Amino acid sequence: MKACSSCLQSKPAALFPVKGLKCKACLSDYNRNYRAKNTDRLRELSKDYYEANKDAVIERSRKYYAKNKAEILKAQKASYDPEQAKAYRARVDDQIKDYRKAYWLSLTEEQKQQKRQRARDLKVTEEQSKKRRENRKRWIEKNRDARRLSISSYRASKAGSVAVWDKELTEFTFKEAYRLCSLRESMTGLKWHIDHFIPLRSRVACGLHVWSNFAVVPAEYNIRKSNKLMTENQKMGWL
Repeated sequence: MKACSSCLQSKPAALFPVKGLKCKACLSDYNRNYRAKNTDRLRELSKDYYEANKDAVIERSRKYYAKNKAEILKAQKASYDPEQAKAYRARVDDQIKDYRKAYWLSLTEEQKQQKRQRARDLKVTEEQSKKRRENRKRWIEKNRDARRLSISSYRASKAGSVAVWDKELTEFTFKEAYRLCSLRESMTGLKWHIDHFIPLRSRVACGLHVWSNFAVVPAEYNIRKSNKLMTENQKMGWL
């Protein structure tokens, strides 16, 4: 047992720091009160120390983060408060707006004119915008299969249904399927789609975006089927 010089109570030695006569609880109260009374002075001392030892402080912080990254991220995740984060973003947005306003007011009239001219130069004209749309349209016409594949892959990725273990074969098979769509359209004059046997999103089941889960079917049938499951007979009819 050991007697505290502040609260005068006898406590186990484990409740005292290695050095000093005050117990940990009294020492914590003393430090808290001292920081509250000397906030400005401590802030100035901390700032002066940082300026004098900037490189060492940054290096020490980097090493500490690298050593304790998992624990730091875990603590941040546990203490995350959505409402507090929302309030912080709103406060920061206001600060940014105030900073931009102050910066604009600090510019001379000549500098403002230069910035306005630069903004006009960077602005896309209607003619440039029209040319971009035409170029994009021509590219889609020449690369219709690649465009379809890109859209299908994006939708499947968004739905979380991509079979990553068979991605290469799936992409190859999809390209061939889109070529088959184009061939059948040229031969029949009808629109053809690639349909998933088990829909990527359905109330009954959610399938995968994988080579074994689709078939080339008439567009009218695919639209009518929507996200319903195909029967075995229906599958075999379009394979």
